[in-house]
Amino acid sequence: MPGPRHDATNDLVREHPELVRHLLRTVGGADLPDTPILRVHSGELNDRISTDRHADTLILGGPPHDPWYALICETETRLSAEKFTQALRYAATVWLLLNKPVHVLFITPDPNADRYAHPVTLDAGGLTVTLIPCVCGPGQIPPITDPGQVMADPALATLSVMNHGHRKEITEAFLTGLNALDPDDAPRYYEYAYNMAVPEARHVLEALMATTTWPVYSPFAKEHYGKGVAEGRAEGREEGQAEGRVQGQAQGKAAAVLAVLTARGLQVSDEQRRLIEATTDHDRLDHWLRHVATVESAEQLLTNESA
Repeated sequence: MPGPRHDATNDLVREHPELVRHLLRTVGGADLPDTPILRVHSGELNDRISTDRHADTLILGGPPHDPWYALICETETRLSAEKFTQALRYAATVWLLLNKPVHVLFITPDPNADRYAHPVTLDAGGLTVTLIPCVCGPGQIPPITDPGQVMADPALATLSVMNHGHRKEITEAFLTGLNALDPDDAPRYYEYAYNMAVPEARHVLEALMATTTWPVYSPFAKEHYGKGVAEGRAEGREEGQAEGRVQGQAQGKAAAVLAVLTARGLQVSDEQRRLIEATTDHDRLDHWLRHVATVESAEQLLTNESA
């Protein structure tokens, strides 16, 4: 029975089909032509004798009436030879239906994933079919410690937490980067990361959330945040809580600016740090976030408002 990790990972790749193409290109070396059209298709795969098969995620690239290729993404907590044989059958069924190239990607936190990264052959008497899968486990998903990278590619950063979230610097960068995202988007990536992460990584996320002013969305955080809201209402401090949330968002953006400057090796004086941390103007903070990855110094960032 699929669990929260399986469902969250599939939801992530269905929302970001370009992530599957990116991993197949960078990890699997697949030669996939560029197309702005990537459509998530039904994973129901039935052959002519009506044997039911269901791929986790099926993506078609290219024009709807004549796709150029098909991408199958399978999410597995643990890999096995049986899983690969099953995926080979999926790929063969799609190829028979479309007569187009088919690529298969496995996303997994399995620490032994590398040993399965080899061709798999299905021998059906006079017919032999071979699949060369792309396996993305802890050894292939990069550990992202730069909040700027989290801001630029939150989907890949979520996979980084899935595979490396037990390392505090990974989850710190992830949360710092989320602070700079749209408030409507950040909770979704946090939920994905929380559900996809191993228990050790969840503990790190929870511990970090317990010490920050940023609104939190895990089951652990909802419980504690909900208690705080109820207590505040009982004491008649709704307005103060709202103001505190706005201030918390500003503090989060300021922390993201400083984290990116530090990650890029740019010097930040005590005075500049105090100025950034004291800024509550969201327009100014958003301007800094848009340009912090390209400026050559902290001074340039703070003085050239039209950069």
